[in-house]
Amino acid sequence: MRTWNVSLMLLLAMYAAQPISAEAQTSDNTFCYTTASGSYACFGTFEAAEAALRNALPASYRNVIQPKTPQPSGSSPNAQGLEKWRVDYFIPDQPPETMYPPTHTVSGWNAASNGICSASNDPLDPNGCLDGDAAAIARFEYSRSFLPQCTLNNPGFEGAYATPFSRIDAQSYQSRYGSIQYTPNNFNSTRRLRYTTQCPGWTSPTTDYNYIARR
Repeated sequence: MRTWNVSLMLLLAMYAAQPISAEAQTSDNTFCYTTASGSYACFGTFEAAEAALRNALPASYRNVIQPKTPQPSGSSPNAQGLEKWRVDYFIPDQPPETMYPPTHTVSGWNAASNGICSASNDPLDPNGCLDGDAAAIARFEYSRSFLPQCTLNNPGFEGAYATPFSRIDAQSYQSRYGSIQYTPNNFNSTRRLRYTTQCPGWTSPTTDYNYIARR
C-alpha cells in the first residue's frame, strides 16, 4: 500500500531583528525564500515573500504548507547590525491520493517476475505478488522442483503481518510516494510458511521458512 509523506524545507530569511535605525530597517530588511533546489527570490515584506513561496509550489501544496517557529539562522549580523532569521515550512501528513492493493515478496523473491503468482498493480513494485500466501506456496513448489533429490513436506502458515502497520517509508526526498510496511520490525514474527526439508545423507529434516513481506 502506498501513501505520500513529504517533508518540504523552505527557507525564509529575514534581516529584520534589532535594526540600528529606522532608515536601516527601511532600506535593509529583506525577506527571501529558498527552495530545496537552491533557487531563491527576495522581497520587501514577509507577506510578499511568503506569497511568492506558495505560488512557486505545485497547486496541491500551496494551501497545506505550514510554517514552523522562526529561528535564528546562526549567521553573524550584517553590516547594519541586522540578524538573519529563518522560517522552515513543512507539509503535514496528508491522506494518500491513491492506495494500491498490498504487494508481497517472499524471502526477498518477487515471484511475479517468474510468472508463478498474480502480480500486484502497484507501479512501484510491478513484480510483487498480489496474494502473499499464494506466493509463499508457489515459492515452496518452486523449491520442490529445484531440489528434486530432497523431500519438502508439511507446509503450514504461522505468524501475522503487523497491525495496523509497522512503519511508513518515503521512497526518496520530496517524493509523492511512500511505502506502508506491514512487515513487523522483528522480521521473524511476520507471516511465513513453515515446512520441513529432508535431503539424502541428512540425519534428520530441517525446518525452513518462506517469509512473506507485505507493503
